[in-house]
Amino acid sequence: MKNDEQRDLLDTHQAAELLGVEASTIHKYVREEKLKPVHHFRSRVHHRNQFYKEDVLALKTASIKPGLTTGEVSKALNIHPTTVAKYIREGKLQATKHYYNGRNLFFISEEEINRFKNEETDPLKSFFTNDKRFLLYQSFIHPSTGEFGRILSIDGKDFIFKTDRERELSRIEVEKEGFQPVYEGSTRPYIKKKGYVRFQFIQPSSLNDNVYRIIDRFYKEVGAANIKIDQSSSTFIGIEVKPCTLPLTYEENVHGLYQHELDILRKGLTAGDIVVEESGIKIIPDLEPLTLFMPAEIKNNLKKEAANQQMTMEEWVLKKIYPFLEEK
Repeated sequence: MKNDEQRDLLDTHQAAELLGVEASTIHKYVREEKLKPVHHFRSRVHHRNQFYKEDVLALKTASIKPGLTTGEVSKALNIHPTTVAKYIREGKLQATKHYYNGRNLFFISEEEINRFKNEETDPLKSFFTNDKRFLLYQSFIHPSTGEFGRILSIDGKDFIFKTDRERELSRIEVEKEGFQPVYEGSTRPYIKKKGYVRFQFIQPSSLNDNVYRIIDRFYKEVGAANIKIDQSSSTFIGIEVKPCTLPLTYEENVHGLYQHELDILRKGLTAGDIVVEESGIKIIPDLEPLTLFMPAEIKNNLKKEAANQQMTMEEWVLKKIYPFLEEK
């Protein structure tokens, strides 16, 4: 280890150049005690402030902005700053708080912005109306007549709704007649755990089919923010769900009332795993970590390429690997 006599020293102008600031800013840092001058024999000889290079480098690292501010994110996503704050509270945008320029601020990484953009434009996510008030397969009941119905297809702001009395209604008719949702499916915050578990179910013919009831349970206990539904097939329903636990009541545990639902889940499982514990049915993705070291320049190029395609680095790398695996 170098002793004090051997440690590299910088004068005010050299420190300013290293930090990319004016010399006056260095004087300001000294007054604010962010940077401490060294009382070294060379500084006494030349009658000027000098600083240990390692201290200047430490300040440079601490001064690097750890992501985008909420204001910058609002511009990048073309939404109001209050909406950004709302998404952070709901967990839809992952943010971390850092002390920066004298304030505690939320910062969001570029990768997180790309993930959010990708989620919002993912065709699997288009299972709700434009205003996000109504969800595909969501169940409703009329408070006076007891008539039950579900949304069976969504097109922008409108949807097709069918009832157990063989009636087909539009959104305007559903709202006008006073049908009420059985549950709210979009209030749960975004689950930050990685990966999804995938299911594929045969399209039900009955509004009270157990597949629809499983979807109801996903909406109620996992939340629409953590689900993707593929409605591109007229034969199958494809569903992706974030890692979660479907809680079991005491009666379900004691009497095994969940067994039929569990059989349907296991039969429809295409990727991931299902484990039953006392706390509930755990839905687990089949992900394994892979650590890879590479030169910083290559990593930065990969980040740029992924950002250009509105993907996270992880998604971009997996997309590149899959064709190789299919060839094998």
